Amino acid sequence: MRKSAGLVQQRWTGQQDLAELQRHMRCEAPDPARFRAEVRACSAAGTEVSEWRSTELRGLLDGRAGDGDLALVLVANGSVAWRSAQQHWTGEAGRMQVLRGDEPVHWTIAHGSRLLRIRLEADHLPQHLRGARILTGPVPETGVARALTAALLQTVGAISSAPGVAAHVCRGVHSLALAVLEDLVPADERLGEQDLRSRIVAHIDRNLADRDLNPGSIADAFSVSLRWVHSAFNTSEDSLARYIRRRRVDAVAAVLTRERHVPRLSALALDHGFSGREQLARSFRARYGITVAAYAALVLDGLPLPAPLDEGRCDSVA
Repeated sequence: MRKSAGLVQQRWTGQQDLAELQRHMRCEAPDPARFRAEVRACSAAGTEVSEWRSTELRGLLDGRAGDGDLALVLVANGSVAWRSAQQHWTGEAGRMQVLRGDEPVHWTIAHGSRLLRIRLEADHLPQHLRGARILTGPVPETGVARALTAALLQTVGAISSAPGVAAHVCRGVHSLALAVLEDLVPADERLGEQDLRSRIVAHIDRNLADRDLNPGSIADAFSVSLRWVHSAFNTSEDSLARYIRRRRVDAVAAVLTRERHVPRLSALALDHGFSGREQLARSFRARYGITVAAYAALVLDGLPLPAPLDEGRCDSVA
């Protein structure tokens, strides 16, 4: 076995090596003398990416190790026959399956098969995936599953190139793996989406001054994928970004309404997360139809203030 920081490589050849492997996993080979297997793996921050190649082999994942862990297994070449308590299926080349660490599964790997696996440790899973009723079985061929397949095939070759690449490889597929798993959560268990939506809105209001506030930073703050943020918020990334900008402009308008003098435009921009006074000026005019100075003058004169031009759109997501 060859080990380095975050990297593992090992080969097994023949009956003696098979006996050594059987000390760590429940498996058997039809032809022990001709048995061959190789594994390469890297791990970082609770995510492990591995590649397995072997001659024909069959065995059992007994469901006792890695309780609560979730794994996605892509059959890159060959085929694997799977059998759980609920179903039997064959994973052909290009197909992905999800395996639970606490559910027994029998498997038979065909000669010459190549498997790519992503394992996510339970302690590092987002709260909404821990204990979710995700059943062992084939993964539907969705757009995000195809994206994860492509990412795995592109990045797995870098596993053994250098120790420093381990974290990069794991990060490269982690968010896509979460998105695939989130799609597998039954609809009746997605009760947290409404709560997540309200928490996102509250998070936006608390962090309007942060220039780095965006859909990606929101996903990181709640330890969910970007797709889950959009699903909970029921909007596209562009409209979520527009919502953040509208909330910033409305916050500026609220300051102008409270103050009896006109604050400096650059200070308003800095305090509300705009990149500069020019961006604030453009955004404010687009939202209210007049300049910041004109709005402030209406406040000082006690005159009616213009309503936001897209009030309905803002209300629909607030």
